[in-house]
This record gives sequence, structure tokens and C-alpha cells, in this order.
Amino acid sequence: MHQKRNRARHLFRTVLTTLVMSTMVACAGDQKAESDGTGETFVLGPSEVFLQPATDVGPEPFVITPLAPAPDPELARPVVAEEAEVQSAAGAAIQASSGSQPGLYGGSRDDATCDTEQLVSFLGANPDKAQAWVAALNADATLRYEGGQLTPSVIPQYIGGLTPLILLEDTRVTNHGFADGKPNPWQSVLQKGTAVLIDQYGVPRARCYCGNPLIAPIPAPSAPTYVGRQWADFDPTKVDVVSPAPEPIEIFQVQDKTGAIVERPRSGSEDPFSAIEDSLSESTEPAEAQPASESTEAVQEALPGESYAVESYGDQVTGRISMKVPTDWEVVDDFVVYDDPGVAGQVLATAPDAEKITNPEESWTQPALVLMHLWPSTSGATVEPATILDVRQKAPTDGCSTYVGRGGFDHPSLGADGAGMIDQWSGCGDADARRWNIAFPMGDGSVALIQLNLTSPADEVYLAQALESLKLAPPPSLPAGLQRCTPDGASAGAQMTLENTLDEPVRIIWWDRDCNAVDRMTLEPGEVRTGFPTYEGNEFSAITFDGRLVSDLTVDPANPTWTIK
Repeated sequence: MHQKRNRARHLFRTVLTTLVMSTMVACAGDQKAESDGTGETFVLGPSEVFLQPATDVGPEPFVITPLAPAPDPELARPVVAEEAEVQSAAGAAIQASSGSQPGLYGGSRDDATCDTEQLVSFLGANPDKAQAWVAALNADATLRYEGGQLTPSVIPQYIGGLTPLILLEDTRVTNHGFADGKPNPWQSVLQKGTAVLIDQYGVPRARCYCGNPLIAPIPAPSAPTYVGRQWADFDPTKVDVVSPAPEPIEIFQVQDKTGAIVERPRSGSEDPFSAIEDSLSESTEPAEAQPASESTEAVQEALPGESYAVESYGDQVTGRISMKVPTDWEVVDDFVVYDDPGVAGQVLATAPDAEKITNPEESWTQPALVLMHLWPSTSGATVEPATILDVRQKAPTDGCSTYVGRGGFDHPSLGADGAGMIDQWSGCGDADARRWNIAFPMGDGSVALIQLNLTSPADEVYLAQALESLKLAPPPSLPAGLQRCTPDGASAGAQMTLENTLDEPVRIIWWDRDCNAVDRMTLEPGEVRTGFPTYEGNEFSAITFDGRLVSDLTVDPANPTWTIK
């Protein structure tokens, strides 16, 4: 079975900028900010900066009801002063970071840190606030949007492209309240732990808790004074300012709760990986069953994301591994051996044209899903996912010339703890084509390896459902005391014909050089398999699923038929 390489997400170039914001003369005059529902109005002086705790909606919020969960208390320390007045030293520099800096933000692939749908719905129902919201952002000269200036009509698309992340440092911004039908700007420091929406250049554009629009800060004409509700670890010498990355960011490198740097695809990016992975956590019933006669070509023309009925799939099970395959797709079960690092295992593959799966020149031209279960050739040994992915990197490219990188991947039913590793390949002869390899440690020394070919967005429908259905289950035990060994130096190949004349399925077991049993395939009752590739001297056993040995075979090219009875 030919191997392939898959996707781990885009690697992206990280750009570190060291900018120093010193005291500069700008925008003299007072800053007006109105309080939240108290009827009181307060005025910030030209050098005053408002402290904004992560759990406080603040003065005149666009949305009073929080659109984000409570922040992590380990990040957002409690308020210690209700009416603080902290003077910054004259000439003190402020930390500056590029929006692409690894670890600048915290987060994961979980968008639950910000209810963007509710924000879009709220602004849609309040056109005066929608107009003020886009006006605030359009005032920022650093704002870059493909459609030019923002308008209320593009709010759903714009917010859909903002990525919810967590500030890991107290961060200086120009915050906005809503007063007298207009955006009301003031200089603010958002407490670390605050959930914000980040644009494709890494710049905070909205505060999740209250929906307020955010733009670049305006430097104070003199040493700033920080006023408002001060939190326990606030330090005016450790306030950060984020500058736009020089290029759009497709993958953010964010810090998770363990402190590790993980990859987070930008929200709204045209990344098919996101749709497939997101499908694993969703259990939506299809609106309408797809007829079993529906052709693959018709599905390829369907809109991306359209659901198809599970009834149009059928289980294809061979021994240890199983998955659901689309109607009209073909199935191949095979086995694979890697001499280095010494593993062997079973293969189950599905694609519109099974013959193309095994053809290196054509394997990338169609969608496909391949599941392998690989075991160490040495009994009791352990094989690591990274080792298998490294071996696959060295294999022929199969038309996919560009190795993109490696990252993490979760699956609900695979892996010792659901966590795996994923490699991505592009340059597959077609701009939309991707190839991914995903490897999971199974906790028993084996590795589950998945290959995905994606050639168009429509493939996501089939591949997401098939990927979710993958299962590995241990086969029945071998008969007690049964052990055979294939000798070294097997000679000429032989194409065998196998026929199962029994009224029950049998497992075809191949015995490797170290006398380990490897599931080769399952033969259904009455099934005849032709063109079965073997080598002279290979040792095989046919075993029922209740553990009975019914037939043995030592391959003899002169006698290429094995009848199991």
C-alpha cells in the first residue's frame, strides 16, 4: 500500500518587532468617557489612561451582557484599588510586540472564549451601535480590510474573520464606549486574561466581554497616569502595545494553559482542515437523506459544508480497523511493512477509484482516506507516532512536493488520550489539493496512522464523516500455542487466489520474520480474492473470529490457489 503525507496546518513566518513607544505629543485635549448606567460622566485628562479589569464591562459598553466567560483567575488577578491613580515615570518606555509574535496571546482552537455570533446578532439588531462600531474601527489608520472601509453590512464577515484569543499581558489600546449615538474613545489598559478578537495582522479589534471596538493607542503628551480600578499585579512598566504584523497571519502560535506553544488557525481562513476537525466535535443530523445512487461527481459539485445522511454510508470492516465509506467509493484492504523502523500492519482505504490509491502518479488526484494500524515487528516493543511520520516524510512525494509542517490533532476515539500528531503536504499538482498524515499512539505499543487527501472543499463532507467514524478494535485472540514464522530471504513474488468456502468470515494472518501475527485482511463467507500479492515461503493462517484455526498456507508460486474450507 502506498503511503502518503498529510497536513499539520500551515507553518507561518514569525516576525519579532522591537518598537519603543516613548512619550510623544499627540491629540491634546480631554478624553470623555461616560459611566455604565449610573448617569455620571467623567472626563479623562490628556495623559490619563483608564484601567480596565477583565471582569468589568466598563463605561458605556456596547453590550452590557458579557459575551465571554469569566477570565482565568490565574491571569486576571483581583482588583485591589477601586479608585487608583498610578503615575508612570517620565520617559518610561512601553513594551511593544508584533501581532505575529509566538506566545503573545493565549488560547486554543476553542472559539468559546468569545460569543461572536451573539455580537453579530446584537449589532444587527442595533443599527445605531453598528454604525458607531465600524466608525470607531475606520478611524484607525492601521486597519486593513479587503473590502476597504468597514460598513455595517460587512460586520458578519469582518467579525467572522477575527480570532478569539486571550491577552497574556496588560495591553494598551484605544477603547470605545457608546455615548450619544457615537463611539466614545478613551485610552485604556486591558488587563491580562481579557478575551479579545484579533484581526489577521494580530491586532486586537474588539473586547469580547462587552463588544467594544478597539484600535491602536494614542501616545500621551506626558508621562501617563493610570486611573480606575487597579488589579493586584498591575505594573506600568510592563504594559504592552501590539503593532500589526507585516503580513497576514494564517496560523497564530499561541500559548495554552500548560505554557506550551500551539498552533491556532485564524478564524474565517479558507482552511479545509478547520472544517474537518470542527466536524469531529459536532453531531448534527443531516436535513435530508442523500439517495444511495447519488454519484460522487454530484457530491463534488455540492456546496462546501452541506450535510449528507449517514444512511448513504456503509460500514467496511476488516479485522482490527473499520470506517464508514461514501456510497460509490471503492474500498481496498491491504497490509504494509516498513523494514525501518520495523513495523507492519493492516490497511483500509477508501476513494472514488481504488486503483488510483496505489498509483503514485495519480494518488493525489482524488479524495481519499486511508487508515493503517501499525505494530512493531518485535514483540513487546513500542513504535512512536513521530517515528512513523518521519519515515513517511522520506517516502516518495506522490505528486505532493512541499512539506508544510507538523502540529497537534485530536480525535474522539483514537489515541491513548485522543491526542495525535499531524503532518501536512501541499504542492500536490493542484492549488486546492492537500495531503495529511495523522499518527496516534494507541497505548499498547501500536500506532494508528491516517492519511487524508483533500482535492476540493466539497471533499470535506465525505472525509469529515469518514474520519469521525474510524475505529480500532482488538481482534479475537489467536489459538493457544499457535506460532509460525516467515523465513528471511523470501524470493520471487506470487499472485495468489484466496477463496473462503466457509459460511463465516475468517481472518487472514501473516506471520512475520519474528513470529508476530499481523492481520492481513478479512475474507467474508464465499468471498474470492484474486491477485493477492505474496512471496515464496511466506507463512499465513486462516482463523475464524471465535479463535479457531481452519487453514495454514506456506506460499508456493507453483500452487497459487488457497481454498479455505
